Amino acid sequence: MKVGLVADIHSNAEALASVLDRLGDVEEIWCLGDIVGYGPEPARCIDLVRERRHVCVVGNHDLCVLNAIDVSEFNAEAIESCMWNKGRISDGQLAFLRSLPVTAKPIPGVVLAHGSPQKDIWEYVLSSWQADEILSNTEASVIFVGHSHIPLAFMKAGKAPVEYIHLVDGQALQLNEEGVKYLINPGSVGQPRDGDPMASYMIFDTEAYRIEFHRVSYPVEITQEKMLLAGLPTFLSDRLKVGI
Repeated sequence: MKVGLVADIHSNAEALASVLDRLGDVEEIWCLGDIVGYGPEPARCIDLVRERRHVCVVGNHDLCVLNAIDVSEFNAEAIESCMWNKGRISDGQLAFLRSLPVTAKPIPGVVLAHGSPQKDIWEYVLSSWQADEILSNTEASVIFVGHSHIPLAFMKAGKAPVEYIHLVDGQALQLNEEGVKYLINPGSVGQPRDGDPMASYMIFDTEAYRIEFHRVSYPVEITQEKMLLAGLPTFLSDRLKVGI
């Protein structure tokens, strides 16, 4: 089975549509949370995910629009955009977000989470020591996370220290080495923060146990215009052009 791995869509339907177009006829979409928040089209993004066969976990911005999380760790722009997003989502779409689990195990040996699968939804897994702690305390072979908006991969062979793997567009990574575990982030569809404004995603071949990392351009200026027309904070639209 071929799966499209996406994370942190953040109501950016232009970016999501471009990713889905590039993914083509993958059999499933695995979404690592934060379908909504920040961007101008939460309802459309929820529907684009729901209409495909999918496995999806909840993110902190999804929980924000549900009033199901303490927002004290959000900045003012994030809170404002969450409240705006909430007002544009139907009861049925809210029910869909409410149904999403914190973690999921779509196939044996694979775990999906938004932040850390073992701690909380807020943790940004960015360092080798964090990945080492997580991979040392899991039986899963592969953990996919989102939240940081930065594409990255860590591997741990047995009791050896974790190794960081730098990802570049078009890179493939074989995951079925015996005794090796991986923690992988496909980056953000709707608001990349690694200095590259192009949407990022992965394709996971569950039979070959192989991932491919990809970037795709989308009409950033259309999303920016929609955000400005909606009255969303200009900081949130400005950052899309530079990927921060």
